[in-house]
Amino acid sequence: MAAHKRKGVCSHFLDSDAFMENGALVRVLPRRDFRLPRDITKPIVCIAEGIGVASFRGMIEERARRQGSTGEAWLLYGIRNSESMYHKSWVEKHVASGMLKLRVSVSREPSKYMYRRSQIGASLQSKFVPGKAMKIGGMLKQPLLENALWRLMESGATFYVAGVPQLLNTVRQSLIDICVAHVPLSRVDMARDNSSFADRGVDLGHGVEQAKRAFAEDYVAEMFVQGRFRVDVSATHFVRGRTDMLHLSEMVRYAHPLKKGLSWTVYKDRVYDLERYLDIHPGGRHILTDRI
Repeated sequence: MAAHKRKGVCSHFLDSDAFMENGALVRVLPRRDFRLPRDITKPIVCIAEGIGVASFRGMIEERARRQGSTGEAWLLYGIRNSESMYHKSWVEKHVASGMLKLRVSVSREPSKYMYRRSQIGASLQSKFVPGKAMKIGGMLKQPLLENALWRLMESGATFYVAGVPQLLNTVRQSLIDICVAHVPLSRVDMARDNSSFADRGVDLGHGVEQAKRAFAEDYVAEMFVQGRFRVDVSATHFVRGRTDMLHLSEMVRYAHPLKKGLSWTVYKDRVYDLERYLDIHPGGRHILTDRI
């Protein structure tokens, strides 16, 4: 099969004759929220597909340099085939050092990535072997990884997602499913008087699974509010993937102009998150925050 030449949208434009001759105005917008937690003992979970793994290079390098960084660091990496594992040597260097735990899913060929090291610091021995093709959503449902992710969620880990909106929706739904599967019923019982439960008409006595799912959705939403669910995607965050109705009392939790991450607003019965646009509005942040 002949190799297919791919061209990135931005990189191809910057390399074009039109750009070289005429130039263009470029504005760099740093992601101030896409950074490590201040507590270096807290775990981090980085989730990416394809070239999205590049978003984590600086973050993982910084984690490796920080003295006393005892928190776990995970990279859950989805690739198309064995030829598209970008930054492979860099990833394996940090896995070999013992500071990074790696899981890889291969979606478009029947193979799986395996590695082993004889001791910490030794070179990593890795290879692709025959296996089942699997997207990253399927990998997140594997029992051992699912158990590990629930433990990380409960220990205060920060989750980072880099890629396309579909990946974000997949990760959000997977975390909800993990919470439904593992949360003790006693915790759901304690939360049954929560206003969001009442607004949705959830009755613990007449639908345990419904109550657990409502609890799980609130659990993951709260991770975002706390800054423990951070995203770097080509669209707004996971609210885009929600199709359920939101009561106005729930909206109040996510609409506060002075608090970062609480920039939801309602327009013509639709919910929008304005957070990513606050710093790029030509009239300044207040144009949008005054209307949140």
